Amino acid sequence: MPAARARTRSQRRLVEGSPQDSKSLSRHYPAVQERLWRGERIGWLVFGVLIVLALLGFTGAGGPFAHTSLSLPGGSVDYPRVSRWQSSDQLGVSFAPGAPQRRVTLSPSLLAKVDIDHVVPAPAATQSGPQGAVYVFDVDAAKGGEVDFSLRVEHPGWAGFDIAIDGDTASAAMMVLP
Repeated sequence: MPAARARTRSQRRLVEGSPQDSKSLSRHYPAVQERLWRGERIGWLVFGVLIVLALLGFTGAGGPFAHTSLSLPGGSVDYPRVSRWQSSDQLGVSFAPGAPQRRVTLSPSLLAKVDIDHVVPAPAATQSGPQGAVYVFDVDAAKGGEVDFSLRVEHPGWAGFDIAIDGDTASAAMMVLP
């Protein structure tokens, strides 16, 4: 059998040097090949930027920019800067030394975006009103104390909210990614 007849149908279509031959694409269509290379480089750049953003914490759940904190006269609040929709996150409150009973107020705008799964340690009392939910904690007046709120974010988007320790209020915000 001659060598020409031994080729399959697809091999006959891709004869060396024809425009369909992938090796000769740049030779016959240099503009197309340049556009493909440019698109490939742009794709590499986009994925590289996404990896760097994820490592820095801008996609939630880790990295130096995933959490931030606020300082108030009565203590400090550590909360997620970026969170993921329907995932658990922590909002931590550290009380400065002071009164034996401390109050933390979470605004209605935060409570509309999150469900509070549990609070550690358990509050001595809770109240609900137009200013939001007020949690009352018994702490060591000389040492202060810490409280962790376990949050489950229910709605994606921008969540601006207020938080108060003993009446001193600060505004905060977090981005909730889907």
